Amino acid sequence: WVHWDVSIGNIMFLKDPEVRNPVIEDETSENKCLGIILDADHVISLEQYKPAALSTHCMGTLPFMSYWIIDSWTNADKIKHTALNDFESFIWV
Repeated sequence: WVHWDVSIGNIMFLKDPEVRNPVIEDETSENKCLGIILDADHVISLEQYKPAALSTHCMGTLPFMSYWIIDSWTNADKIKHTALNDFESFIWV
C-alpha cells in the first residue's frame, strides 16, 4: 500500500491499544491496533498502481515528504512514488 500523504495530521495513536481485525492481513499481522492512518482516500494498493501514474504534481505535506520526491520536483523529473517514500515520511513524523 502507498499512502502519498503520511504526516502528523494523518496518524492517530490509540491511548490503549485494542484488539481489532486487521484491514491488511499478512503473516506479520498482530491483532492489537496501536494506531490509525487517516485520509484513506490517498491510499492505493501496489497492484492498482500503474507505472504510468507518475508523480507530476505536488501531493503531500511538505515537512514530511520524501527528499527523493521533493528533489525530483525541483528538477522537473517524473518519478514513481513508492512505499519507500512513505517509509521516509514515517521517519520524519
